[in-house]
Amino acid sequence: MDAVSRLIPKEARPGSERAFRSSAKPGVIDSVTAIVARVAQKLWPVKTDWALRHKTGASDRMCRYWLENKYSLSSDALACLLRSDEGFQFLEAIMGDATPLWWIDFKRSVKRAELRRQQEELAKAIEETG
Repeated sequence: MDAVSRLIPKEARPGSERAFRSSAKPGVIDSVTAIVARVAQKLWPVKTDWALRHKTGASDRMCRYWLENKYSLSSDALACLLRSDEGFQFLEAIMGDATPLWWIDFKRSVKRAELRRQQEELAKAIEETG
């Protein structure tokens, strides 16, 4: 009997302990893994597996498995991708149409920062031509 069943025996359902185990099984498509694979293929259309290996430190084989949706992306690998220069693109794809307030505010601040950067570039270009 697992720990959850011992704590709440009347409410525990048979087989519910499997929910806490890894879902990384061959042939099972994980939605986050599929999203990450699509973004990676869009960012790096050539040698996508090499780019993933470089960004995550995972083996070539595991990166190919992720791209083929054979295994789930590990949380460590996802963290590496989110910490990369392309991290916002991965986060934006994973969040999809989610609308929590913090996400809306964060996207707005990222957009504002990008517009300010563009504004500074335009101001420099104007100064150089004038």
